[in-house]
Amino acid sequence: MDCILILTAGGIGKRFGKPYPKQFEKIGDKTIIEHTLTFFEKVRPEYCVLTYPEGFEREFETLKERFSFPFLLVKGGSERFFSVKNAVEFINEKEGDKSKVVLVHDGVRPFLKQEIVREIVEKTQEKGCAIPYIPVSGTVRRLNDSGFYQTVNRKDLVSITTPQGARLGILKNCFDKAERIYTDESTMLSDFGFNPYPVKDWHFNIKITEPSDREIAEVLTKII
Repeated sequence: MDCILILTAGGIGKRFGKPYPKQFEKIGDKTIIEHTLTFFEKVRPEYCVLTYPEGFEREFETLKERFSFPFLLVKGGSERFFSVKNAVEFINEKEGDKSKVVLVHDGVRPFLKQEIVREIVEKTQEKGCAIPYIPVSGTVRRLNDSGFYQTVNRKDLVSITTPQGARLGILKNCFDKAERIYTDESTMLSDFGFNPYPVKDWHFNIKITEPSDREIAEVLTKII
């Protein structure tokens, strides 16, 4: 696809309690990051910029030999925001065409569908930015130390996933103006007046964050 991929893999994943990043946790016969890169080998972006956590550059370097599309390493930051910003600045210096589509994807979301990613790329080309989402289907309530206290109308609620798409120039402009840390690009884009096109995602695009997510991922690798 006609796009540049930023793959965020700069986190350590403390909740897994391992001496290595959770991206190297094995699901079946491959690590999580290998599963994600295997998917994007089918998509074939122009190239991938992979952000890595400090102290693990050598481990990520070895991945270059296993995949056919080119990818480059950029050191990650203390937060996802800084990792993506580093990658956007790297791409901006490399590319003269600021209208190119950039996809930002969580390295620990390996279960994607090609047709959804294709729609994100196409809508980003057309609209400037596009964001995938999953509708919230269950009851949503607020909870504090005293217990449940409010039921939220889920009619307009969605969960935002990745890859999140935007033209390079738009992303660079937003990061340059940002005065706070954003947890994802969709919120930042909206705050700076852009209206990302919503693309419906499928429910299997899970983020492997907790050790229990690994058990779900083990099952998904067998059925997807």
